[in-house]
Amino acid sequence: MKTAAKIFIILGMVSSVLSPTMRKLTITGEISEEARAIVTLIWWVMVAAGIIVSLVFGILALVRLGKAKCKADIPVWLGVCVLLFVNLIGGILMLCLKDEHLMPKELAEYKKLLDDGIITKEEYDAKAASINK
Repeated sequence: MKTAAKIFIILGMVSSVLSPTMRKLTITGEISEEARAIVTLIWWVMVAAGIIVSLVFGILALVRLGKAKCKADIPVWLGVCVLLFVNLIGGILMLCLKDEHLMPKELAEYKKLLDDGIITKEEYDAKAASINK
């Protein structure tokens, strides 16, 4: 699920850059050239701001996801910002992540063994300490 979140975040950042630049601003009605230039400038500033916001939150989310070892390492506000400004699915996946999705695969296997009662808490803690070094 962590990988899927990263993929959707990357797709959201790419689409935020590509989609507004492919649109053509069309101004209808009689308007002076000076007003047309001002409207065009405002439109491009808004497009640039949207791109910057999307890239900032997207990059921040990718960095946090890459370093996260547990759910507490990813703040809820970041998931909400990704949901609103980058990609809906990527933000939902970030908000739904569990500790098992973020820990190393080997540690997740040991966590399952602990939950099933096959190993003790001390054995799990020892293995977790050796993996997290």
